[in-house]
Amino acid sequence: MKMPDIISLKEAYADLRGGAVSGETVLITGENIDTSLVGNDRVIITIDGEKATITGKVSADGKTVTITPPPGTLPGKTMLQLINEDGSMDQMEFEYKRIITAPKIIKIVPTKGGNGTKLVIKGEDFLLPDDSVMADD
Repeated sequence: MKMPDIISLKEAYADLRGGAVSGETVLITGENIDTSLVGNDRVIITIDGEKATITGKVSADGKTVTITPPPGTLPGKTMLQLINEDGSMDQMEFEYKRIITAPKIIKIVPTKGGNGTKLVIKGEDFLLPDDSVMADD
């Protein structure tokens, strides 16, 4: 079997939350990607050591495959690895980014209050708190 060769990634980055949450996919274009008539069990694709989900099948000519990236652990550069069934592999740089969202506030309760009143803000697409940042920073 010939060695796989990753030529390009479209996109070479993904949201740190992973493609299942963000809806992102990555198209891998290359050569000698193992194909299978019944599934994709002849190739494994990992990003930062975590297995990606193959969307559909490897193309019949072994030149393209689309994946859903797994969640990352930290923003920054890492490696995407394509491993064929015989253990031959290639890798290419990949990057996880902390994507800023467009949050939407739906409701604030209570609508009135004095100094020290605690609020509940309900909405969509909020980021999780970053415990490394202090309010007084």
